[in-house]
Amino acid sequence: MLMQKTLARFVVGPENRAALHAVHDLHRPPLGQTHSILLLHGPPGSGKSHLVSGLCHELCKGKSRLVVHYLSASDARENTAPRGNGTLERESPNDGCFPKLGDEALGADLLIVEDLQHLPLAANERLVQVLDERKARRLTTVLTADAGPRRLSQRGKPLPARLRSRLAGGLVVALQRLQAPSRIRLLRELAQQQQLAVPDEIVKWLGQNLAGGGRQLAGAVAQLAALQKATPEPLTLDTIRTHFQALLETSEATVDRIVEQVGGYFQTDPRRLRSAVRVHSVLLPRQISMYLARHLTRLSLGEIGAYFGGKDHSTVRHACHKVQKALTKDPLLASAVAEIQTELT
Repeated sequence: MLMQKTLARFVVGPENRAALHAVHDLHRPPLGQTHSILLLHGPPGSGKSHLVSGLCHELCKGKSRLVVHYLSASDARENTAPRGNGTLERESPNDGCFPKLGDEALGADLLIVEDLQHLPLAANERLVQVLDERKARRLTTVLTADAGPRRLSQRGKPLPARLRSRLAGGLVVALQRLQAPSRIRLLRELAQQQQLAVPDEIVKWLGQNLAGGGRQLAGAVAQLAALQKATPEPLTLDTIRTHFQALLETSEATVDRIVEQVGGYFQTDPRRLRSAVRVHSVLLPRQISMYLARHLTRLSLGEIGAYFGGKDHSTVRHACHKVQKALTKDPLLASAVAEIQTELT
């Protein structure tokens, strides 16, 4: 049975506590009295959609005149329009394109725009106008995205400066990828919701070895339920290891995945990182890639160097030492490397 995503069911941890507090601050006082723009950003499965759904649930409880307008940039064929009774009604726009930010968006008590990274480029300027108008009216807008204003891009292009400045001027809260303790708590909660009796050693093993977010963990619990129905004997840890082995192998950090992640973060073509080209914009991302390859893979220094344009092992060692030293002196760089590493593990 699909459980409603309420704030009470949100599994809180250090990765998402600040975001939960920000959402709670919205629904306690009258809307618009705290911050007019709230941007929640983080990797898929970190809990953004759950928080938005929980916020709508809290705001619509017993408030028949409250108008909530919801737009999903990742779902171009559906538009969610407000009803007068505080509930949400889905409509399909006539042209099948992204729902237009019209008068409903301007006047709603709460406007929600999810998956901002998928917003059509043509809608950027209109969103700027809507945000400005709603701020002038002291109306609240909540947006979600996979990255903060500085890194957020649409179809490979950075956000326009006007939109980026509006988002940065609001409250920007990051959700991090769930770490093992939070994954274990979430797995326990999901198993309880499905009334599954899962041995604690299995829950802990899954939480420590599955690197995904909420959706992936929900899928793992669904697989557990299917296994329990198909297996007459109680589930054992060996059975679970065997069943999830293929999934674990595909999620391991590889040098290819590292280069893709680093290139995406620094907006550098991964092919340039693997090449022998020596330009300033490529050197640091390449050195970070070497550093992560050294720490996250079993490749030797020589194998890493060969991958990155035929460098020798001493060049790779020098790059790793240089990055390690920079991490202790540059908090922004340390944060960037930690975020990339989280995506890979």
